[in-house]
Amino acid sequence: MNRLELSWRLKTLDTAPTACCRTEPAFAVLLEKIGSRFVRANYDIGNAFTYSNEAINVLSDLRIALPYCAHLHVKDVTADDHDWRFTAIGDGDLRYGAAFDVLDTLAPEVPIGIELPLRLSRPGRGDPSRRSERVPIHEIRQALSRSLRTVNGGTRATTR
Repeated sequence: MNRLELSWRLKTLDTAPTACCRTEPAFAVLLEKIGSRFVRANYDIGNAFTYSNEAINVLSDLRIALPYCAHLHVKDVTADDHDWRFTAIGDGDLRYGAAFDVLDTLAPEVPIGIELPLRLSRPGRGDPSRRSERVPIHEIRQALSRSLRTVNGGTRATTR
């Protein structure tokens, strides 16, 4: 496989997440086939959950994906009727406490990036859409504070 082909295939993963989310082991199988210690993943728990239409068991998927991860990207989402709304980490439907327990056990060295797309929603559970009104700064600060407490909670505060 040449560099251009590898680049295209990896970009396809980024732009067509549903292709990776049809079966839990697809993510690990792909990176195993690439077979390079230099190709690692930025695993996005929120995207795995939403782009699979909640079909993926996030904890099982995370256990499979972690050996191939260089970074973990976290955002949380909650269902509002037929839509998804982004929330502070720990305020949504994803089980981040359990996910961080898995991370701490299997790959405590993997860094975490927090995403708080509080101005976005996913109408009809489709692609993200930005609301016209801005999120007040005090709400952003509160969401960030709650998110940091979730990410650093429990034993994580001493291991990170």
